[in-house]
Amino acid sequence: MNKRNSSLRGLVPWEEPSLKLHLLSMVDIFRDLSQEEIQEIQGMLDMFTCKKGHVLYRSEEEAEVLFLLKRGKVEVYSLTAEGKRLTIETIGPGTFFGEMPLTAQSMHQTFAEAVEDSLLCVLSRWDLERLLLQKPQVALRLVDSLSRRLEETRAKLEDATFRNAAARVC
Repeated sequence: MNKRNSSLRGLVPWEEPSLKLHLLSMVDIFRDLSQEEIQEIQGMLDMFTCKKGHVLYRSEEEAEVLFLLKRGKVEVYSLTAEGKRLTIETIGPGTFFGEMPLTAQSMHQTFAEAVEDSLLCVLSRWDLERLLLQKPQVALRLVDSLSRRLEETRAKLEDATFRNAAARVC
């Protein structure tokens, strides 16, 4: 199974072109694009549904896809050596995630599981690179989004580090 297909196991293809176009137009990184440009992107993406509890990827899998969550929620987590689940991020609609060295997103050592029935778009690394070269405004929105996430992660780490032990337990 190739790198892209290993992440798509168990997903159900979803085809509703008019709704797909509407959902894409609501994604923050595409907000500056015309309807024609969004239609072009629509051809690059595959849409899938999955049920609550479906694991989108596991730590040992390699894939180079970017997921855009349209509906539902996905939890990205890792497991400690003792098998305890450590939630890294809970992802809501309109957010992207997945394995992309290009976007500093990494699935290595993490799992992603749908915690609600979900609708996702999937974009290959090749298509993402092509998109970013053709539409620099999408690249700028992607960088902006990654910068915000980095700041949120820094703030969470600072909070966890500097809160006293009693506050961390509660």
